[in-house]
Amino acid sequence: MTDLTVPHWALPIPHASADDRTAPGRKPVGPAVIITDAITPVAGETLLSLMMKRLAEHKDDPEG
Repeated sequence: MTDLTVPHWALPIPHASADDRTAPGRKPVGPAVIITDAITPVAGETLLSLMMKRLAEHKDDPEG
């Protein structure tokens, strides 16, 4: 079975807020949290471009 432990360098660092209190860091459930955080902007742009492309194709389709 694959080892799914998260290395210490991949854990989130708590950030200080405006009033100098430490904000609670996100607690990762596993590597998927870090991977998701890393690819979200790219995946979001890809999903948006695919949706826009399908919408344009749907508008151009005379039978649809």
